[in-house]
Amino acid sequence: MRHTLWIAIASSVSFPISVCRSSVDELRVQCTFAIQNGLDFVANSQTSTGGFVTDCWHVDAPEQKTPVDAVFTASQILYSLSFCAESASARGTEERAAKYLAAQRESPGVWHYYGKATNITISPDVDDTSVAWSALQRVGASVPPAALDAIRASRNQKGLFNTWIGDPASWVGIDSRDIDTVVNLNALLLFGLLHENVDPGCAAGLFITGRH
Repeated sequence: MRHTLWIAIASSVSFPISVCRSSVDELRVQCTFAIQNGLDFVANSQTSTGGFVTDCWHVDAPEQKTPVDAVFTASQILYSLSFCAESASARGTEERAAKYLAAQRESPGVWHYYGKATNITISPDVDDTSVAWSALQRVGASVPPAALDAIRASRNQKGLFNTWIGDPASWVGIDSRDIDTVVNLNALLLFGLLHENVDPGCAAGLFITGRH
């Protein structure tokens, strides 16, 4: 009787474990397929230049979309793909995106939001430059000191990063002079990846800005 009872208990315990393992394995397979489908979609969306078409629209007219060549999109995709090093298809997309960014880069190592395929003049900015270098650094590129100097120099009196690079008198095509929290976070991401020191006033200023 005791022996029979022990078998019954053992069976009731082992059955859920086997079901659990089966569910985990099935979930892993589904995740693998989902990731590959995503990678295939990104690869198929890449243009011949290695960039990606981005749709822009105004909130009051979302149906009126304008396709543009956006450096920021390519940088974000390259950064994300750097975490898929085991994927052969991701590596191919990475290489083309890295070449695209190299072709869009301007001295001393800065980027504009719009790529060269879009005929819109706008000043280079901290946001695109920081994200582009963060992505390229993740795939093995070296960041020139002159590029970091240009970003460091683009700060206000409180130590916060401006959105736009260079002398404010030289800014063209801009839509705002406000300090942007995301721009500052992306700049800090770059300096963090490079283990570079940056004025602690920036982090303090962001904390204060975030509370308002």
